[in-house]
Amino acid sequence: MVILEPALEESAVQQMINRSTEVLTKGEGKVNRVEKWGKRRLAYELNHRQEGYYVLFDVLADPAPMDELDRYRPAIEAVGDADVQSVAMRHIRPDELAIVLVGDADAILPALEGAAIGPITVAIGYNSRFVPVGASLSFDASTLTSLFAIFTYNNMTNGAQVSTIWFKDSEPIYIDTASWEGGTGGYGASSCPLEICLYEAGNYRVAIYVGEALKQAALLARR
Repeated sequence: MVILEPALEESAVQQMINRSTEVLTKGEGKVNRVEKWGKRRLAYELNHRQEGYYVLFDVLADPAPMDELDRYRPAIEAVGDADVQSVAMRHIRPDELAIVLVGDADAILPALEGAAIGPITVAIGYNSRFVPVGASLSFDASTLTSLFAIFTYNNMTNGAQVSTIWFKDSEPIYIDTASWEGGTGGYGASSCPLEICLYEAGNYRVAIYVGEALKQAALLARR
């Protein structure tokens, strides 16, 4: 059983399978079958992950090709959110992005303009009712393992483009953008992954956009 980074694209998963199969067969091993089980929740947290992408290999091989597979696998597993974000930040500027909405403008624009995001609370966690845990505006970077922007929302429309952008010293370090599927009103949370944010000392800002409109922002410091 191989457990991969859950953020890997399907093409990267298939690349790992193809390369692993090639390594095993060249080493006179036999791959009886490969089954992609997909994303599943881990029994316990692993490398700050709650889930992984499971791939089952039914293999008959001597130790040599299996050792080669073990050397190759980390190179594929290491390609995750941090690598994609690092490349994106070198070529994409959030302040230069344009969001294109396709549809009836008379129906879309009023919905976006009426959307409301409540004040952001930054905390190290939250419970099942979205009550912040360890909320503050200043954090000890040496002890952080997680950080969340927690907020309320109202008058939202499913399908609207919602983007959460984390900045460090005015430079964007992480962009989380997706089509909204959270319903009209309630509570929400967004986190900056540890391997991207690193939680180093500095001045940080998190901002939430609905469409192109800045709806809410919060400042914080990591010392």
